[in-house]
Amino acid sequence: MPDILKMEQIRSQIRAGDRYLVYFLPADYVMQGMIADTGGEWKLYKQHHAISMITDWVFHPFKHLTERHHSSHGTSEPSAPEAGGVVRRLIFLRVEDVPVRKPSDIFSINASRIPVFMVDLEIHSLTLLDFKLLPQDTGWGKVPTPLF
Repeated sequence: MPDILKMEQIRSQIRAGDRYLVYFLPADYVMQGMIADTGGEWKLYKQHHAISMITDWVFHPFKHLTERHHSSHGTSEPSAPEAGGVVRRLIFLRVEDVPVRKPSDIFSINASRIPVFMVDLEIHSLTLLDFKLLPQDTGWGKVPTPLF
């Protein structure tokens, strides 16, 4: 993570003195819309298949976990730009409205976690594949960012 934070495009978005929570996810993680508005395809509540997909997860969770469906949206293939590459999406949230005296304070129920930006990164070569400033909403609009 220290090498990632040294990357110019990421470093330039980090404000000194602020605290950040960073989600480190597969780029096609199906629940990322709950964390931040990363794009329309991740707004599951606007898609007709959301209820059937959620129901399937409730009744067959271990099937998805054992078949590597746990991280993807409609596919069981890992995110990779080329054979052997591993792409991860990092979603940066600024933590506000709570004094942070110890690291665990960022998980406070009273903390506001504001989406700031996301990057898609090939983690072995530290190649930045995509960068996007994020609106301050989640994929669910003004619903506060849950902590999971």
